[in-house]
Amino acid sequence: MKLPRLCGRDSPTFTHNTEEKMEFEFSKEHEIFRETMRKVAEKEFSKYMAEAEETEVFPRELITTLGKMGYLCIGLPEEYGGSNADNIDQCIQAEEFGKVNLGFSIAIGVDCGASTTLISRYGTENQKQRFVVPVVKGEKVTCLGQTEADAGSDRSLMRTTARRDGNEYVINGTKLYISNYSIADFVTVEAFVDRNLGLKGIGLFIVEAGTPGFIRGQKLKKCGVRSCETGELIFDHCRIPKENVIGEETDGWQKAVDALTAGKVQTAARALGVARASLEAVVRYSQERIQFGKPIGQHQAITVKIANMATEIEAARLLIYQAAWLLDQGKLPIKEAAMAKLYACEMASRVTSEVVHIHGAYGYMCESSVERYFRDGRYLTITKGPTEIQQLIIGGQIGLFGKGGTIIY
Repeated sequence: MKLPRLCGRDSPTFTHNTEEKMEFEFSKEHEIFRETMRKVAEKEFSKYMAEAEETEVFPRELITTLGKMGYLCIGLPEEYGGSNADNIDQCIQAEEFGKVNLGFSIAIGVDCGASTTLISRYGTENQKQRFVVPVVKGEKVTCLGQTEADAGSDRSLMRTTARRDGNEYVINGTKLYISNYSIADFVTVEAFVDRNLGLKGIGLFIVEAGTPGFIRGQKLKKCGVRSCETGELIFDHCRIPKENVIGEETDGWQKAVDALTAGKVQTAARALGVARASLEAVVRYSQERIQFGKPIGQHQAITVKIANMATEIEAARLLIYQAAWLLDQGKLPIKEAAMAKLYACEMASRVTSEVVHIHGAYGYMCESSVERYFRDGRYLTITKGPTEIQQLIIGGQIGLFGKGGTIIY
């Protein structure tokens, strides 16, 4: 049995032979793309990584370079500069970029993620030319203004508002924990237009840098993912033209859910990349570190730990690419995306912690790469909806809350 071709490429296929054996494999094109992304990340990220981790400043020129190479927003249509890549390729890129540096992968993912995707799918042609095309080329950077101090997973608590005033909208509110906040040339903002409609009263608005009342607030220091800048965005009677509304003024919530589902799967792929990097590091170390007359990897206690890590990584891989495949079939796999995000990110946190433990004192030193994996891995269980939210989503999807009780964040 061979699955349909995706975006002009052979999809990963299930083959069924007379011995009743099923095998899962990526297409040759996907494997070539993986190798290309690995080489790009290792070459381009290495130029900036040490300094970015130390100073907590993302190198804007990295975006410019990747844009010129054609590796930004690869899933977008070719007419806007993208490659029309399938979701499997997008996860491959997220995984390989995340394996080398999670902060860079997140910053690039935010730039090419929900903000750009929403405009590409639902914006006017003018919006696509003004905002999407420059992002794909690496000429502009964007971010998504969604989370607030009191409104994370529960969007009903969001305080940011957008009020129509003639041919303009006036936006007031504060967004917090925003990646790319300091380098964004524009931000796609979620705001309530009509609270009486509940979540259906949320709109999506494009706010450009330099607009009066658009203020970049404080930069936030983080435990991990230090190479991706995070901070606060303030909107103080910020006026934007009505032409900067994405779609209808009160249909932003469902649009955002659709875009964030794919982003959730890519976050899981980044977790897979971090876990793979950790596994490779601990295998090398366990072969080199000699204790009690032999490499520590040959001691049963360490062998079992590493074997379990390898198994969990493989399980996460299957969940992630199943969800990506479903997206490529035109489905909205809310349950499968939540499962992939839940398992992969918890797995990455467990694996990176265990890897530090196996490395001992050296693993806890800042000079060690596994120390960075440990800090970064913990972040993954929080972003894009924490573990508990994913569990609630899964519970709703399998019918625990009854009809109409499904959580879809």
